[in-house]
Amino acid sequence: GILIPEDVDVLLLLGGLAVVLILAIHTLVRMSMNYLRQLSVERLRRETLAEHARFLRRLDHELKNPLTTLRTGLKTLTLTGLDEQQQRLTGAMEAEVLRMIRLVTALRNLADMESQPLNLRPVRLEDFVAGLVQNEEERLAQAGLSLTPLLEASQPVWILDEDLLSLAVHNLLDNARKYARPGGAVEL
Repeated sequence: GILIPEDVDVLLLLGGLAVVLILAIHTLVRMSMNYLRQLSVERLRRETLAEHARFLRRLDHELKNPLTTLRTGLKTLTLTGLDEQQQRLTGAMEAEVLRMIRLVTALRNLADMESQPLNLRPVRLEDFVAGLVQNEEERLAQAGLSLTPLLEASQPVWILDEDLLSLAVHNLLDNARKYARPGGAVEL
């Protein structure tokens, strides 16, 4: 039973290998747990997005029916010989119903966009802005507003989802049209 120096070296080597093996197993287990946690979070995120989209689609359906009924009823009411004050009131009510229908449609579009992957592609920013100006200029002019594009791009081509960005800019310009004073200038 006496240990010789070679035996001590072997025992130290085996002890070191055991520590390295335990550390390697611990690292693999930790990496596996992180991977499983990441998969679980990703699955939960996908399920949450899908549930959110289902909710928005159902909300669209549940709100559009009564709003359409209200709009039809208001249209019918305007055919019954209303006085001027009643016509203004039904006109204001119809405008609000139309606004609600647009909001519900925007919610539906949001649900559809969230479920679709981004359509990223290279777009020449100058062409993109010129197209927006062409499409929006007349609408803003009808509201008594001018539209001026101010383009100072650091690079001529951008990678973007053109439809999504067009929708965002259209919404911003629509707000400008609604809230700017006639004779005002809108800068894009």
